[in-house]
Amino acid sequence: MSEENEDVRPSLKDIESISIKHEVKNDSFCFTVKLLQLNDTIKKLIEDNKAKYMFVLTCPTTVFQERKLSSEPEITIEVNKLSVNGHLDFDCYVVLTENITYSNIGFADIYEGLSFDLEAGNILVRFPHRETNMDLSNEKMFVSKAFVEFVKSNKEEVELEFDTDIINIFLPEKQYEDYLEFRNNSLYSDLIISSIVHEAIIMAIIGYDDDTHSTLRWADALNTLIYIVTDKQYTLKGMSKEERIRRAWELSNLVLRHPHERLFDSILKIDSEMNSENTLIH
Repeated sequence: MSEENEDVRPSLKDIESISIKHEVKNDSFCFTVKLLQLNDTIKKLIEDNKAKYMFVLTCPTTVFQERKLSSEPEITIEVNKLSVNGHLDFDCYVVLTENITYSNIGFADIYEGLSFDLEAGNILVRFPHRETNMDLSNEKMFVSKAFVEFVKSNKEEVELEFDTDIINIFLPEKQYEDYLEFRNNSLYSDLIISSIVHEAIIMAIIGYDDDTHSTLRWADALNTLIYIVTDKQYTLKGMSKEERIRRAWELSNLVLRHPHERLFDSILKIDSEMNSENTLIH
């Protein structure tokens, strides 16, 4: 397991993954969550009905939570639009449904050959945390949140990943904690988009490859947006690398709706608020 999952004992060598797609209906949001884990012992426990996948969707803003258990790694969760607003968290697990003595040939080396007495409800696998934003009224954030996610990393530098459905922006732990603190503050959301997200979109446009990326959700969403904002003149599909490099700045600005204007607007708003606070103090 990755560092962020080390609270699950004992650790496994296999990598788990999660992908999420959503559909907006008239009165609801539908989320299709697909889990992947490659450990044969865990698979057998699920097949024998001794463990199940658990899907947990949480909206901190409205204090809404939906939990579902399933023997299948893919599930659709439909949520009334009135139940959620803004930030959503997705946490998924494999949990035991009965008491067992548990051993696994996939254990990390430190646990090799050991067995454990576990109880129903104990977590065997914790999948990587995912989040999104379904506040459709906040148009600025939704454009990027549709295909960009921030993920906590144990690395010291910011890293970008383009080989999954979502563009993952991996932030070092301290920066990720700062992001969590400021992401829902309207004063700072445009700063995040006009800096880190803007850079990620530029890199995605430059690095786009038809064979590698055309079926991925971020590429489909980005192509659609570019097609719309350029009045059907451009898509990444078929565009030469030279032209992508030449137009990356222009296209990213159009997709994020003039991020530099929003950057300076945010700076002015923050400055204004700080001056107001100083006036109140004096």
